[in-house]
Amino acid sequence: MEQKIRNVVGSVLGLSEKESANIDQNESLLDYGLDSMNSIEIIVSIEEEFSISIEVEDLTVESVGSINGLIKLVNKYL
Repeated sequence: MEQKIRNVVGSVLGLSEKESANIDQNESLLDYGLDSMNSIEIIVSIEEEFSISIEVEDLTVESVGSINGLIKLVNKYL
């Protein structure tokens, strides 16, 4: 699951596979160019990748702002 999330994040943020692999799980994705528009794109891509539907109230800076936050968010819906 983590690798799929890293692939989505890397693709949306325009990172290489190596750059995506080297993001610390708790590091802020803001440091990699995350903004409100591409955070929506990440969520939509994750919903499609994992066949889940994430509730709006679960979309917070903590849940979308790091690899670890995204992992926890996906786990909640699996």
